[in-house]
Amino acid sequence: MYDLAKNAVVWELTDYAAYLIDSKQLSELTVALWLGHLKRFWAFMQPRGVTVSGIQDNTLRAFRDSELNAVLARDSSLGIERVAKRTVNQKLTAVYQWLLWMQEAARVPSNMIGPHGCQVLAYEKTAGYKGARKTTWNFPLRYRLTGASSKHRLGLSLGRQIFERACESIADGANSFVAQRDLLIMDISTEVGLRRASINSLTIDQFERSTLERVRGETIDIRPASQKFSYNNDFAFPVLLALRIADFIEGPRADLLAQKPKMQGRTKERVFISARTCTPLTNRALTQSVSRQLRVAGAGKGAGLHAGRRLFANEQIDLEVDRRLALGLDTSTASICIAVAMKMGHANPMSLYAYVSAAQSRRGLGELVNHRAEIAQLKELVRKYEKQLAQRSKDNELDLPH
Repeated sequence: MYDLAKNAVVWELTDYAAYLIDSKQLSELTVALWLGHLKRFWAFMQPRGVTVSGIQDNTLRAFRDSELNAVLARDSSLGIERVAKRTVNQKLTAVYQWLLWMQEAARVPSNMIGPHGCQVLAYEKTAGYKGARKTTWNFPLRYRLTGASSKHRLGLSLGRQIFERACESIADGANSFVAQRDLLIMDISTEVGLRRASINSLTIDQFERSTLERVRGETIDIRPASQKFSYNNDFAFPVLLALRIADFIEGPRADLLAQKPKMQGRTKERVFISARTCTPLTNRALTQSVSRQLRVAGAGKGAGLHAGRRLFANEQIDLEVDRRLALGLDTSTASICIAVAMKMGHANPMSLYAYVSAAQSRRGLGELVNHRAEIAQLKELVRKYEKQLAQRSKDNELDLPH
């Protein structure tokens, strides 16, 4: 971290970044995210003349309230205060954790942060956790009741039609390389359910045509290099999708590199690269491209690549329920969660609880609507026959001799 105004390295943040990578074994992406939060706090401190050793609860409170206003004012903001508070809480947590490290490393006074008589209050909690002791911290200035800790909170879900319109928009509005690249990214998200970092880590050797043409089934297992929590899960790619990726590698991607021979060494063998620099796409650039097309298709704010993963989850849940109903198997929420979690690469099946419950509610509502429609049709048919019978009875009365 470098302070351009002072023409100096900010060692308080730079050393902390090294600690997170070397000692905590966090990924560079995660560290960059945390440093982004701390950079905002550092920029907040400087014009106010606040030094690191002078940070107090009032400083954090003012930063919290300022950031809430800033988040709500963004063009990308949903305008929902509860959602904005969750974002601010992430930034506050980063600041609290940094101050704890600063105190542990003796970079600030020993009474900087703690439960009693400290400039910044934070409370340590220790409890039993699966046979071990787990220590957590209560950071009192974080916003409460934001719903961030809910295990059953649904994310933004989009329908298949939105993605189809977005794909049409991509095909109409970009050159051949960019269009085919972004279409494949969108399809991998909706057809395989990969997270963006996993999509971005795919390499060309995983889609060799000779290997794909020997596959006898409908899918091929591929293991992305980058996965959440360093998992090593295989994901089932439809062979037709894998062959399209091979076509892209041998076609538009190869053509781009042929036009820029001096940049061929920059690709790191990644499938998805920049049309301008031939370097691997950043996760942020990948998200921005898809988000832009989804908004054009009518998805609104907050729609991103992860919505494709949610669409995949919803569709797999429906397919699993249909399969189990046809075979007379258990269709409980827990059983569906376990089956779909394997396809999603989830270690905890109950993380899908909200989506499975919502899907079953939709199915129940749909069946209720269908039953009501059938009842309405039957009632209409009864009224029709009653009317015919009444008319026939009247006609018979007229035909009788008097």
